Amino acid sequence: MELAGQIAEIARDTLRREFRAVDPAEAVILLVEANDRVLTAYDPRLSAKALQALRRLGVTPILNTRVVHVNDRSIYMKPRAAT
Repeated sequence: MELAGQIAEIARDTLRREFRAVDPAEAVILLVEANDRVLTAYDPRLSAKALQALRRLGVTPILNTRVVHVNDRSIYMKPRAAT
């Protein structure tokens, strides 16, 4: 989660200043989380606030989903089975 937020900040701030040929608006930052919320070790209210903060940074959270394979062109995901 922290890395997704940092990448979003880099895309928004650093890329805009240092790499003018790169359009940060074209960046897509996904946070794939197998659980139904982020920061599961913390109070659900803190998880909700963290999720809102990520969204404000431009991160797209995908909850209840896990990554099953990654290659140089694709990310394969699978929804978590209902319990």
